[in-house]
Amino acid sequence: MRLVHENIIDLSDVDAIANTTNEQLTSGGNLYNAILSAAGSAVRLKLDRLHFRGKFPTGAAILTGGGNLKPREIIHVVRPRYDSSNVAESKRYWQVLIKDL
Repeated sequence: MRLVHENIIDLSDVDAIANTTNEQLTSGGNLYNAILSAAGSAVRLKLDRLHFRGKFPTGAAILTGGGNLKPREIIHVVRPRYDSSNVAESKRYWQVLIKDL
């Protein structure tokens, strides 16, 4: 695994792109939106179908294929939800997620 700082559309030498999402697979952050926009409607439709199955647990990894992108897969990893009433538990989730990646 390596971290790249390039245009995601032009990544031809990587097998997959990993990105975080929320438990409903509907995160709307800038990177998330850029990846889905570049990947095309097939990836968005797959995520929409999965969304109706309910919430995914923190740390779950969902593969959708790369759509119009050169990498073959997009890995959508469910990020921890920050809970201000339980900061220690939120921190633990982030530590586990980072270690697993």
